[in-house]
Amino acid sequence: MRIYAYVDAFNFYYGLTKDTPYRWCNLAKLCQILLPDDPVDVIKVFAAYSKSFPTNPGAHLRQKSYLRALQSVQNIELYMSKFSPADRYFPLSDKLPGETEKVMVRFTKEKGSDVKLASQLLLDGFQDAYDMAILFTNDSDLAMPIRLARYELGKRIGVFLTSRPPDPSRPGSQDLMKYANFHKLVTADMLATSQFPDSFTGENGKLIARPPGW
Repeated sequence: MRIYAYVDAFNFYYGLTKDTPYRWCNLAKLCQILLPDDPVDVIKVFAAYSKSFPTNPGAHLRQKSYLRALQSVQNIELYMSKFSPADRYFPLSDKLPGETEKVMVRFTKEKGSDVKLASQLLLDGFQDAYDMAILFTNDSDLAMPIRLARYELGKRIGVFLTSRPPDPSRPGSQDLMKYANFHKLVTADMLATSQFPDSFTGENGKLIARPPGW
């Protein structure tokens, strides 16, 4: 069986690994743990280039190290987008009716990753590149392309939910579970077993090291 994996990196990070010791995750190892009897042919990762924020000045450097680690894995492909930061005024939530006081906030939004993932999932399906697709996400916006890939293209679809149980504030998307053939939760034990070595040499001979604090 030909299996392709599609990773919503924004959801993966904020849903599973942020503020945990599991951010140095080898996605190929994780796929092996989740599908021990079915090798994954290609892992397509959809991410956005991070920026240096005043509250997190080293974010882009840590991400750069992680992207280098992912690129060292032969069957991982990166599809990069960008963040779009802007200063915007938003109303305060606790103001009384008729009051219009607003505050300026730094509004940062990832642009394009989810659309790229959905487009690639369907394009690969139309081209009959895979028999089964697995998605790492908890984004209900992907319910429609999942439904189309399953029911219109006849593909088997699995979803590995990027939410941390039993946190009631981050339940698994019901829409994703409804349209997928199967779904699983990614556990902390799986993530712990899937880490890259703290440091290793890439194919170009350069050292790749886990960022400090990770």
